[in-house]
Amino acid sequence: MPDMYLEKKVKFNKQYKLMFRLDLIKENMNNYEISLIYITTNNVESAISISNHLISKRLIACSNMFPINSIFRWNNELKNENEYVIICKTLPHLTEKLDKEILEIHGYDIPCIIKIIANVNEKYFFWIQQQLN
Repeated sequence: MPDMYLEKKVKFNKQYKLMFRLDLIKENMNNYEISLIYITTNNVESAISISNHLISKRLIACSNMFPINSIFRWNNELKNENEYVIICKTLPHLTEKLDKEILEIHGYDIPCIIKIIANVNEKYFFWIQQQLN
């Protein structure tokens, strides 16, 4: 990628108050990192509602949802429950704000929110970045 493109990209991102330094981008050119946020919820309606809310706030670019079966201890009882997982894709600098937003809107007393750092291809990284600007 030419240096001029990176300089324009950095300048573009500063307009949206994102913190990208040209030297860091050059250093990590083959290391496009995003955050995957793994969230569980009680049903598909809740998963869709949470996803729509986070996308509308531009805290996530997109999400995937699927049903799971969870076994856990709650109030000293062993539980076996059907739940839904939401996997959200976002940029690492948004995860703190995203965590706060999830805690405000989630229906669980103690929601599961797990952050996983993932390397992605260049085109997908810039697509995610574009969705969040």
